[in-house]
Amino acid sequence: MTHPYRAKEVSKLNSPSISRAPGFTALIRAFGIAYVRSFRGTLFSLALPLLIIFIGELSAGSHPSNLDSWMTAAIALNTGLFSQGLFGYAVDLAHDRDLGVYRRLLCSPVSTWEILLSQLIVQWGGIVLQTTVVILAITEFYHASWVGIHVGLGLLVLFVTGNVTLFLGQWLCTMIRTAKTVTAVARLLLLGLLFSEGFFLKMSQWPTFFRHLADMMPVHLSVTMFDAVANASRWGMNDWRDLLGLLAYTVVFAGISLKFFRWTPV
Repeated sequence: MTHPYRAKEVSKLNSPSISRAPGFTALIRAFGIAYVRSFRGTLFSLALPLLIIFIGELSAGSHPSNLDSWMTAAIALNTGLFSQGLFGYAVDLAHDRDLGVYRRLLCSPVSTWEILLSQLIVQWGGIVLQTTVVILAITEFYHASWVGIHVGLGLLVLFVTGNVTLFLGQWLCTMIRTAKTVTAVARLLLLGLLFSEGFFLKMSQWPTFFRHLADMMPVHLSVTMFDAVANASRWGMNDWRDLLGLLAYTVVFAGISLKFFRWTPV
């Protein structure tokens, strides 16, 4: 079900005045207000990484390992980004499509590129806000200090991973037509994400086949790079290779979703 506040706000996009001349800024404003008011997905994508940090701090006890602490921080950052793409974008995108918002917008003088770009801008605003809160929590719990190279590499990984998660969400809506099914599959994907990150079971304890399979998944590539960012001296050629792998996933997800995504409900 779409949150009532979101349903009320996105319904404004169907009003005759906006449908005649929505304007790019009007689209961003309407989608932005709808995003803020549909707080359940936003709250979930923010609460989950904070919960991971808190659990990691409790399990570390009084003698935490820097390696384990930074891996927990990397998992928290990564989980927040992927939950944003799956619940903050894919679910809302599917719900808005079911409401017929895009059908009405496409009858107005606005292009699909303007609709898509306005949505992505709003989602990136959410990513920046969520990541800022998570980084502040990491700094508080793990007493992290950030230097230039950490920030530079971190922003690069954040930008690439953020785009992967958003286009993964759009790809999910491309493959699945109904909002209920998108929501159900997003939950399963998030659970698989936590397993493949090594949150429930360390990767070294996995069977060899599943470990090699997880190594190729975008979620594992990004969490490995976030962990490497914590200590820039560990960043090497393997991390640049992982970055190229994430870019390849972005191209695949974006290519499929931009070509085959349908803006109207079934």
